[in-house]
Amino acid sequence: MKAFLKGIALLSILISLAIVLYFIVLSLNGVEGLAISFVISMILIIPISISMYGMIKGNIAMLKIRKRIGSFVLFAVSIFYLLFVIALGLLTIILEETSIDRVPSLKESVLAATNVFIPVAYKEGLLTEEYNGITFHFPKGEETSIDTIKSLYPNVKEELDLLYGADTPVDLTIMIYESVDELNSRTNKEKLSGFYVPSNQSIHIVSEKSVAPYEFQDSFTHEYTHYRTDQFLEHHHISSTSIPQWFNEGISEYIMNLHTSVEIDLNKEINFKDIDTNNDFHEARRDGFDPYLQSYFAVKELVIEHGKDVIPSILIRTKNDKDFYTVFQETTGLKIEEFQTTFLNRREEIKVLSEQAGEAEIKKEFKVAENLYLKIASLDPYDVNVERSLPYVYIKQGEFEKAMDTLQKMKETDVSELYMMSELSLLKSLEDSLKYAEMAEEAIRKYNEESHYTSEFADAIRNNISEPVIVYKELLNKELIGYKEIQIELVKRLKQEYPNEEWIQD
Repeated sequence: MKAFLKGIALLSILISLAIVLYFIVLSLNGVEGLAISFVISMILIIPISISMYGMIKGNIAMLKIRKRIGSFVLFAVSIFYLLFVIALGLLTIILEETSIDRVPSLKESVLAATNVFIPVAYKEGLLTEEYNGITFHFPKGEETSIDTIKSLYPNVKEELDLLYGADTPVDLTIMIYESVDELNSRTNKEKLSGFYVPSNQSIHIVSEKSVAPYEFQDSFTHEYTHYRTDQFLEHHHISSTSIPQWFNEGISEYIMNLHTSVEIDLNKEINFKDIDTNNDFHEARRDGFDPYLQSYFAVKELVIEHGKDVIPSILIRTKNDKDFYTVFQETTGLKIEEFQTTFLNRREEIKVLSEQAGEAEIKKEFKVAENLYLKIASLDPYDVNVERSLPYVYIKQGEFEKAMDTLQKMKETDVSELYMMSELSLLKSLEDSLKYAEMAEEAIRKYNEESHYTSEFADAIRNNISEPVIVYKELLNKELIGYKEIQIELVKRLKQEYPNEEWIQD
């Protein structure tokens, strides 16, 4: 009976000790928790060493352990506590990525540890859908967010296939959250609209209903790029810790803004080596810097100077723990500090030229504006603002074919550009004009959620396309052609084509 009671007492002590250790370690932040777990682990090496000595000698006199079984029990208990304390230390690092600012419950700890490897649904009742290797988890009523991702996915995937190759199978989980607050309950960083978890290959983004349409699309593109970069690193056995955070974020920002004009508005700069880690990167945001924008322009500068292949090339060359900044200098011929000055100077020059081009347009000096935009294009062939501004200045100079050629080379066009193409097409083909007008209508329906929207311009063509003269008459009489230059050119051509139509000749 005495032995039984001693066993119960010993077990109670061991359980109490485990609980005390749990609260001590997990009450600290990641670094402190890891540090205290290391100290305790070092202390536990002492009883482990003593017990190993006892198993060899057969007893431990100073602890009054006279048999090997006693030494083995001490060894087993010490090993258990060593593993337990190490696990607690690692758990503090995992929990630092959540918003929990207290000692977590056992259930929260288990979920956090599990979520490192398997994306755990953040609440019950989520719907699930499979699509081309992607598993969606989303609340009821968020089907439109899934549809938007499905429409974006092929183009974004194609861009990244060109960058990283298309041989990696897709195994991705995407979780949709109903609000920014609900999403940010999963992280302790500043307000985010999305994030990617590499360990379990999951993207977490806010519903399309809770943010602007472009923000939802940008968020998906940005986080999906993180997934593809992570897959590329894993495929080539490259440690993600060897890649600075600013470069990783810069790649995602570059892909996200491929077809977007980005304002050059860096109020202050930060040294790239000061935003190498994830924590430093996000801390810089809290200090008033814009590391996302700075990283975007840095990666874009690399692409301008060396082509898109420079991105995977730099990543691969950092393999086998080769220093990133050594590879960077070998690639660019510049130290990172010199590169930072160079690309910021280019951005400043482009900013000045853009302002001058805008002023030239206001003064109606369209040839001057054209030359300034072409100079910007020589500095940055990927500048979206140039390809979107040139068609306008070409039209203003009566160079309609140049305007149409520039528009047709654009990978993405917005509503205003589609209408511009529709009006330009009046000079050659009513069918093409209607095609672009209907594309503009579809874009408006999608973004404004107006399922029955039609434009008066498209209606005029659609309703009488077999009678071109009636179409032209309605367009001109109702003043549905926005560009006066196109209208004047159209009348000029109609007079030649329809010499017997009095209303045209007048």
